[in-house]
Amino acid sequence: MRESISDRILKIYEYKGFHQYSQFAKATGLIDQTAANYIKGKQKPDSEKMEKIIRAFEEIDERWLLTGEGNMLKSETSLQSNPNKMVLSDFSDLEITEYIAQNLNRFKSFATFRIVVGLEN
Repeated sequence: MRESISDRILKIYEYKGFHQYSQFAKATGLIDQTAANYIKGKQKPDSEKMEKIIRAFEEIDERWLLTGEGNMLKSETSLQSNPNKMVLSDFSDLEITEYIAQNLNRFKSFATFRIVVGLEN
């Protein structure tokens, strides 16, 4: 049985290590609910939205995303990188602030962090 476009979008979502539809939406420039609908299979993206997804994830093979043929990643070397790697821009300021607040004691032990946040000169 051939994968649907929603199945492939879900694979990208999982590959990127996203845990919230809003993370996928932010990365692609889509509205949160639209991204959720694509991932859940409730809606299929039109060509404009597919282009946004393709531009957002340059390591994803366009042919695979559009047709399901070939490999998800453009090159095999990409498979060696951490599929759960995330960058700071994947998170909102609130998510970052909450994470720091929850892990403040751990962060205080890092000398660089102490200087950056003004705990030391």
